[in-house]
Amino acid sequence: MPTPLRKGRRKPNCSRSCKPHVIGCERMKTGTRQAWIRHGQEMRRPLLVNASLADEGHVVIVGAGLSGLTAAYRLRQVAPDVRVTVLERAPHAGGVLRTWREDGWVGDVAVNASRPHPAVWRLIDDLGLMDAWRPSNGEAKHRWIVHAGRRHRLGAGTLLKARPWRLLRGMRAARQGGRSMAEALPVPWLADAMTHGIVNAPATDVDADVLMPTMARYGPAPPMGRRALARAVRATYPGWTPKRGQLASLDGGMEVLIEALVTALDADDGVELCFNVDLATPEAAAAHAGVGLRSVLWAAPREHDAAGPQLTVVAAGYLQADVAEVPVGYGTLFPDARSPISGILHESDVHAGSR
Repeated sequence: MPTPLRKGRRKPNCSRSCKPHVIGCERMKTGTRQAWIRHGQEMRRPLLVNASLADEGHVVIVGAGLSGLTAAYRLRQVAPDVRVTVLERAPHAGGVLRTWREDGWVGDVAVNASRPHPAVWRLIDDLGLMDAWRPSNGEAKHRWIVHAGRRHRLGAGTLLKARPWRLLRGMRAARQGGRSMAEALPVPWLADAMTHGIVNAPATDVDADVLMPTMARYGPAPPMGRRALARAVRATYPGWTPKRGQLASLDGGMEVLIEALVTALDADDGVELCFNVDLATPEAAAAHAGVGLRSVLWAAPREHDAAGPQLTVVAAGYLQADVAEVPVGYGTLFPDARSPISGILHESDVHAGSR
């Protein structure tokens, strides 16, 4: 018989006690503090939510990664009468987010930073992590690509080498919709470097509508421009306002965000975190929790998703004197599939903290 581990309703395995409590979903639609938290590329990507998601008074979220935990946290804020159960097949939360810590040093082995998107900013602020939320180093902006045995710094010169007319042709193709990044950016070494650096996949396997919806003109236009967005952020949140292209990270690593979400959900009696629950489909999750399929929110890999590539992440530290000749920058990508290294990130150059 499962027993609670600690404060709240966190359990190693899931119980199925739930009495439906019918509510409307209008309160879920009116709970957003700022309508502009979705902007730019995010506005162009579809956000589909079942209008009947909370009608049973119990929502089951499959997956305790960042997406699942954030959904549970926000849902409870917007609709406090709705009970939330989070089902996770692993014995711990976090999904792919992992932070290595040793002797005062920190290293993220998966996601290591975020664009300072208003939705992320709001989450950081609500969890009390703003003091640890740091901007990236503006000096570490240069990126390099190794192509044909030579290292090229990305910039205006890269576009000239790629022949602007080819880029224009690719952009026109992308605006027809349903094109891959290889078609939208018909320069193989440049397209592969971009997609490997963002989603770790070759350009032929990445949809341009999803990765670059603004270029592809996919979805609705954003409600405000970059400057208006910066003013809205400055007026709403404490701390710093991002500059164009700037990233942000947490001093203690991105796993700090997972830990803060778990702590908040553990303290909420309306949330149940259940681990070691392996369910392959939304239908199985609905049957397991005794709810209708409409009350299931899937925030985990799908059964038919192709397995991602296996990666080895190596953290190497050097004395400052030993790397004095290495230029300050973001890092270098190796788009050649024959290369044993896919990329090098200058972690200490880019992010704050002991990295």
